[in-house]
Amino acid sequence: MLLENSVQRLKISLQIKKLVKLSLIFLLLLSSLDILSDPANIQGIRFWQSPDKTRVVFDMSADPEHKLIVLKNPHRVVIDIESGKLKVDLSKININSTLIKQIRTSRSPESGKLRVVLDLKRAVIPNSFTLKPIQNVGNRLVLDLKDPQKASSSAKAVTRASDLKKKFIFVVIDAGHGGEDPGASGHGGGREKVITLSIAKKLADTINKQKGMRAELSRTGDYYLSLEKRTQIARKKGADLFISIHADAFRSSKVRGSSVWILSEKGAKSEVGLWLEKRENEADLLGGVESVELDKYEPEVAEVLLKIQTERSVRLSRGIASNIIGELGKMMVLHSKKPREASFVVLKNPAVPSILIETGFISNINDEKNLRSKNFQNKMANSIVKGIHAYFKSNTPTGVKMASLSENYSKSKSAKKSHRIVSGDTLSHIANRYGVSLATLRRTNGLKSDKLLIGKRLVIPTRS
Repeated sequence: MLLENSVQRLKISLQIKKLVKLSLIFLLLLSSLDILSDPANIQGIRFWQSPDKTRVVFDMSADPEHKLIVLKNPHRVVIDIESGKLKVDLSKININSTLIKQIRTSRSPESGKLRVVLDLKRAVIPNSFTLKPIQNVGNRLVLDLKDPQKASSSAKAVTRASDLKKKFIFVVIDAGHGGEDPGASGHGGGREKVITLSIAKKLADTINKQKGMRAELSRTGDYYLSLEKRTQIARKKGADLFISIHADAFRSSKVRGSSVWILSEKGAKSEVGLWLEKRENEADLLGGVESVELDKYEPEVAEVLLKIQTERSVRLSRGIASNIIGELGKMMVLHSKKPREASFVVLKNPAVPSILIETGFISNINDEKNLRSKNFQNKMANSIVKGIHAYFKSNTPTGVKMASLSENYSKSKSAKKSHRIVSGDTLSHIANRYGVSLATLRRTNGLKSDKLLIGKRLVIPTRS
């Protein structure tokens, strides 16, 4: 009996030793993994200033664990980063911000973590989030500092802008990309975000010189807006048209020319369309992003209303796009002579007709050269305005008085608009281009069939 007890105690002792040994091995493995894991070092810092906020972007060597702290008297924002080190010289960083006085670092007295301190000029509304690597950009920690004063004033500006719709055709022009998201790059050094902003500004200036038309930019500088924010601006301001300007790239440098895109619920079909759709819809991941009020309706009714609004928006978008293509084709190479369709996020705006203009392919040497030319940009802006004006001259909203185009931007002085039939034209295509119904086009020209004679001119009806 005594022997059996001794054997039992020995077995228990061996099992305990084995468990202790396994536990030690497990702890050693955990510590070795911690040693092997990359520390989240700050490798770069950038500042992007927009009208209502400052965005601070920290380039990180790894995905950072962080904590955001807000302090007062004086106003400061503090970020504690787990196991991180500062690998940049703060004295050489240009702080482009209306809200930040200075940036400095220290060590948290409690935990020894890297502490980044931003001394502020006034109180802000802070928000932080991390972004995983995408394309050629690594891990990032993003800090948004919203200015409460500017947010309040911009809300008032929205109300004033919406009043313009009573007297003017109001157009919101969106320069694609910006800030953290540079867009496509050309071999000659052209950057999409720079080109699109330049063209957008010229387009807005040209529109604002026309009687009965007004334009406003979604972004006025080098900062990023989420895709939803871009369309939201158009909705809140009661825009008659939303135009998103782009200059993309493709795998083949031979692909070139301009195209105008409208919404497709089914998505793009062509290889180029699929490529562009994927690139543009990924913009929020690169740029950094963390409608009609239908809530008051029953779900079934809301769905029907949304469908009706979307169908109307797409129909109007197609007419406007066709007019713009007709004008662009007179001054540059076209990638497509008809409106293309894709499910771009910025086009999903049922309340506002929306188009996306690919001004050219920056990956093509000829297109890039043209797109960087101020003279070419001016010609393109003029052509787009002609297309917009032609459409709304025939489809003028109630209460708006459309004047003839300024002499600087149009050679045509005729009261009646006409279209000369060329090879490939169809009656439905002409109706879409000028935004009129087939029945009205037939009735105006006394047509009993859809057969067309090349060289003959059709009178385009103007809506009273």
